[in-house]
Amino acid sequence: MKRVHTLTEYFRSIEHSFDQALTSRRRRRWVHGLGAILLVLLVSSIVPILPFLLTRAVPWALKTDFLMVRGHRVPLSSLSVWWPTCMLFLLASLALIVWWDTARDEKDKKRWLSDPQMRFARCYSISEEIRKFLTNGQPKHIDDALAHWNILRTMLLQMLRPFAMLYPHSVDVARLEPTHDNDWLEKQRFVLYPEIEALKTHFSWFRLEANAESVIEAFYSLPAKVQDRIRDKKDLEQVGTCFIDLSGYLYSRIPDVPSRQGNESLPEFGDKSLESLVGQLKQLPPYHTETKPATHPARIWKSVAWTASKLSIPFAHPNIFVCFLAWWLLTLALTLVALKTVLRFLPTMTIDSILVSLIVGGPLACAVSAVAISRARKREQATGGE
Repeated sequence: MKRVHTLTEYFRSIEHSFDQALTSRRRRRWVHGLGAILLVLLVSSIVPILPFLLTRAVPWALKTDFLMVRGHRVPLSSLSVWWPTCMLFLLASLALIVWWDTARDEKDKKRWLSDPQMRFARCYSISEEIRKFLTNGQPKHIDDALAHWNILRTMLLQMLRPFAMLYPHSVDVARLEPTHDNDWLEKQRFVLYPEIEALKTHFSWFRLEANAESVIEAFYSLPAKVQDRIRDKKDLEQVGTCFIDLSGYLYSRIPDVPSRQGNESLPEFGDKSLESLVGQLKQLPPYHTETKPATHPARIWKSVAWTASKLSIPFAHPNIFVCFLAWWLLTLALTLVALKTVLRFLPTMTIDSILVSLIVGGPLACAVSAVAISRARKREQATGGE
């Protein structure tokens, strides 16, 4: 009970900052959505689908084919007018959104909790939501618990595999991406440390201490034992206790907390919490919600989705240069194809300096904006954003 009291007291001390971080990150979702929409519109302007539609829609809406601007006649049905106009406007809008979001991100980081604090707060919030549901029976608390768990799952994976991106080797260490995260969720025994499994296979003398072995096995099976139980509202008291124990271990990994908890040191506090978590998970068999057999169209859709995910790998590559190069080549190819198409149907159109600068600078700006938006989303996911 003293351990639970310590965790509750600490959570109450950071609860306000935790709520502020969640609110701030929810507000950022519309910024990222707006950036993605502008990026799509920019690509459709480069092609140029959007300018072509404007050449038809604007004259029809205004009931005129031209406008007089300071004595100059501007043709509203001319593609050579709408093409550079759309690209310049969308490029400027994207640049403004990226700059504003980056500046606000740096400002908000000063008020946010650290990553260890966010991991603890997410984990403890799950036990809190389960306790509230057991008290009042409102389904909202289960939904909130699942929302916290979906983010905590990725945060735990990143904490438990801190060197996965630093030391890849022939064991085929999977990157910490959503596919890896889904494997941890869906497999009853997900191999969290493939290096250890490979050493066990190749060397009969390789063994882990019993305590380390049990901890690894517990983390292997954690998602398969808690997620569907929360969704189906099964064994919630045991699941809540598991998250209390996990919160105790995560609490012991937070810098700047008191080094002693009563008669125990902080590492001892964490070890006892982890030992209790292992014991609780051993008592819980794997549990999965029963699902209907997948139909043939679903298998086809999964195949299409898998192919699309493989094709999109360069556009979300961890190496920023590879990511930039993929976006630049795509937008450059679209620009050149669009230019050739336009010149074929409008042979009287001349390539002036403005159009040349857009052809050269458009793909560059589009690639920079796409990389900035994707990196912002990855930073938010890595820190537990929603």
